[in-house]
Amino acid sequence: MREGVLEDPYAEFFITEVEEAPRAGWPAKEPKSVMRLFPEISANLDAFVMAASGGRGGGGEEFYSASLSSSALPRPTAQQDVVSFERRFSMNKLLVPSFIEKPSRIPKMIFFAGRYCCLLRESSHTRPSFDNSAEEDLREWSGVDALHSKIQESFEIASGAVIQMLFSSTVDFMGHLSSLKTYFLQERSDWVADLLENAEDLLQKPPEKVKIHSLRVLLQSAIARSSAAASDPYHSTISCNFADSLLEDCLQARAKRKTQPTYPSPSASPYKNKPHSPGSLSKAMNCIHFLQLEADLQWPLTLVLDAHVIERFNGIFRLFLRMKTCERMLASLWYTNETLSSFATAYGIKHQLTQFLRQYLFYAAHFVVEPLWSRLIGRVSQTDSVFSITNALNDFFEGVELGLAMASPQRFSSLLRILDICRRFCELGVYSSTTTTPLIEATLHAIEDDFLRTLSELAAPTGADYTQLVPLLTWIDFTGFYARNNIYHVLRGASYTA
Repeated sequence: MREGVLEDPYAEFFITEVEEAPRAGWPAKEPKSVMRLFPEISANLDAFVMAASGGRGGGGEEFYSASLSSSALPRPTAQQDVVSFERRFSMNKLLVPSFIEKPSRIPKMIFFAGRYCCLLRESSHTRPSFDNSAEEDLREWSGVDALHSKIQESFEIASGAVIQMLFSSTVDFMGHLSSLKTYFLQERSDWVADLLENAEDLLQKPPEKVKIHSLRVLLQSAIARSSAAASDPYHSTISCNFADSLLEDCLQARAKRKTQPTYPSPSASPYKNKPHSPGSLSKAMNCIHFLQLEADLQWPLTLVLDAHVIERFNGIFRLFLRMKTCERMLASLWYTNETLSSFATAYGIKHQLTQFLRQYLFYAAHFVVEPLWSRLIGRVSQTDSVFSITNALNDFFEGVELGLAMASPQRFSSLLRILDICRRFCELGVYSSTTTTPLIEATLHAIEDDFLRTLSELAAPTGADYTQLVPLLTWIDFTGFYARNNIYHVLRGASYTA
């Protein structure tokens, strides 16, 4: 527990170590790992207990394994060394001595204290500053309560040492976190406009017809020219790839995993990091629906900024990117299409759609992301454990997804339909020169009706996220147009209906 080394030749201890796991030098073999060494658990540690067959002592033993998390992680072949280390230790609950069995947090503290010591020993060649006299006292029996107190003290010291390492100038957790915000949350979005302009042709093609290397070059060039690059020493770690599924599918899969937790094998993971194939992505969708960022983060930073964190950052990034793409398309269409701009109805639709997108992005930045980010930084700055950092990050993402209407499948579906209406409107502009005037007018009225109906559904006063969306709905209807026409009414201070 205080050395990070397990010596148990007769398999009598309740913590076991996989013999073939690499013991040293593994970070150098896989510096680009975005795997987690420890499962970041806190809300319910027992959720990670499962039956493992074929283990020591026969099938059906209950093991608490550090390799298990709430969902399977991507595990490319090149990262098998990291996965092996991730699976290095496991805990057999049946072998926990009775005098530390209750409360259940005590054996888990021993488990994680040992892993933290192992992490420090192999990553930074250091050891937590344990009190030598207390270490001698730990070997002497002085009662259950005293033993539990000493175990908890050891866990807190080991956890604090890991926190110090993460916040050190060498690892610079806070600097990397700020960098992720700059690009994934588009804090400074001048590089986004640059990318959308220079990669416009590529982003309109299906992913299977685009070489991701071409987009990476354009992305990194845009970032290098941006205002953030000069003050961000980690801007070169940002790159991009194509997601294997649409954003809405990712959110649905995550919601299903949350309500029905499972422990699939790595090979069965729907998020396995594999190259996309022509049949794996919808040919009806272009690159903008699948483009996401990636960060070349190194161990031990990925202890907290792991694949799950990057996935949730990407959910927000992909939504913002699609909105800014729609806004750009609307502006470009209006200035280049003389036929469509001559219709008064078309001007009204363009104005409503543009206002919606701009107000949403303004609301997202000033009413959702910034307040929650300030709270996140405050909590992280005062943290005393790895679990606290994970909790703070999880609460941040939960709050952002709630505030951006991403937490409700029905409301998020309405939001995506509005983006699809933007696409339909822009497509009409493309073919307007070869379409008859009556057909254009009929199509415009249909698009406007669809938008107003979908906006009404988005603004429905139902769900736990409604009160959070009141500022957004107020901003969108700042002139009172939608209220006067009974499209929707903002219910301030009203309790929501589940």
